[in-house]
Amino acid sequence: MKIKFKEFDPHNVQKNTLYKIAENNSVVVREHHEVGDDILHLSYHLENNQYGIFAYEYRRPEVEKEGCKAADVLACVVDEGDKKICSLIMDLKSNIMCFDDDVTKGNMAIVAITNVSNFIQQLHDEKLHKDSFLLYLKDEEYEETEYFGIVTRKFEPEKFSKVSEYVENIMQDDSKNVPDLIKYKTKNSLAPYYSELPKIRDFSNKKVYMCGKYYDLHIVLLKEKAENYSAMLTIPDDLP
Repeated sequence: MKIKFKEFDPHNVQKNTLYKIAENNSVVVREHHEVGDDILHLSYHLENNQYGIFAYEYRRPEVEKEGCKAADVLACVVDEGDKKICSLIMDLKSNIMCFDDDVTKGNMAIVAITNVSNFIQQLHDEKLHKDSFLLYLKDEEYEETEYFGIVTRKFEPEKFSKVSEYVENIMQDDSKNVPDLIKYKTKNSLAPYYSELPKIRDFSNKKVYMCGKYYDLHIVLLKEKAENYSAMLTIPDDLP
């Protein structure tokens, strides 16, 4: 059974559409922001018997949009000769670090936990969307290597470690510098997010846990250029 693709036109890429890339080509993924756009230049380096797959914010057609997340980038290189697949799922997240250095301030810890949890949920849901059409190749005994990543302006893992440590101390009553009343109120507000804490710890170590397996998190940093922020990535060459 063959996967249904649309003809690839780098100048007209639509959301939720699977494109087949038959030769070396590039895709520009752009997110608009008031303080400069985030731009990823994704290039395909294809060899003999290989083709690429690209989709922007792809969801399995039968799945309702409500409650189902999608990542910005779904890219694959399929090697028909060796029966191998290299797949990459990434999301552009300029705001992943948008919480104060002082995690004890207001709801900063909750903001950090929510940002990471939502991001991982996007990767998880996109993996399910990807798996839904790659299963036809898997049935033909293709082997897949999966990569997951984030494209962001700044990545400071130590800040997420501080969030994890702060929340753990509050919930275990080990934070001796916090008055009891504030500790009580803070504990109540953090309680609904406590189960998400392992995600923060993994994220600070550049790891994500999905579908019963740990994956390394590939970090692509955007650099400021002409009032925007951009980065370049070549698949599969730039993947470890």
